[in-house]
Amino acid sequence: VHPPANTDLHPICYQYSLALWLSRFHRQLAGARWLGWTPGPRTLAAAVGILLLAVLLMVVGRRRRPATGGGRLWVVLWAGWYGMLLESVLVLVYQTASGVLYRDLGILLTMFMAGLTAGAWWFGHKSPLMRRIRLLRLVLAGSALPVVLTVVLLLGGVRSGLVITSLLLVATGGITGALFALVTGARSRDSVDGIGPVYAVDLLGGSLASVLGSLLFMPMLGLGVTTLLAGAPPLLLALWIRNTPSSLSETAP
Repeated sequence: VHPPANTDLHPICYQYSLALWLSRFHRQLAGARWLGWTPGPRTLAAAVGILLLAVLLMVVGRRRRPATGGGRLWVVLWAGWYGMLLESVLVLVYQTASGVLYRDLGILLTMFMAGLTAGAWWFGHKSPLMRRIRLLRLVLAGSALPVVLTVVLLLGGVRSGLVITSLLLVATGGITGALFALVTGARSRDSVDGIGPVYAVDLLGGSLASVLGSLLFMPMLGLGVTTLLAGAPPLLLALWIRNTPSSLSETAP
């Protein structure tokens, strides 16, 4: 019996290596069925369809059925998660497609930082609080676009060159910066008290994405599932944000 090929969507090599080491110490774990499971292309395509359907339903029904919760620290947490995890996936996709990384790593990181700057600047201007909340929900919903495009590229086997990867990184950074700017600019009073927890939660989200993404999600579940895991929390959070000022309260995660 020939083992399945090791691909970005089905990283069976890492799982077999793990099973080999477990067989030396814990044979019952080495034979567990979950070691050989990763979702196939049809499952990923169905997940992308559900993601797009959720965005459509949210846009159509946002006025009739507003969301029922939220908090600015939750938004910052998942902004850090989204930016770090999707950036890691895109950089790794470029590395596997081109065979080089360090030569263009500075350009890729610069593109992400440029997106952060542009998103924070564009959405950071002073505006009424209600408008910021509507923009926040729109940006949260728009975070699904880079996710869908990345999964489509992976499913189609499209070679992710420097231009495509840079554009996706700019979009990812722009959404991350916009979320941070909209939340920090939605405070009811012009002060800097409480800004420390905002930065701490943003760092927490990025750290969780970095550790879990590199040690668990990408090597065990594949790049497709990891991309969907990056975009799911912001989209769900968009359903919880009310179109009222109280939705951006000091609620901590």
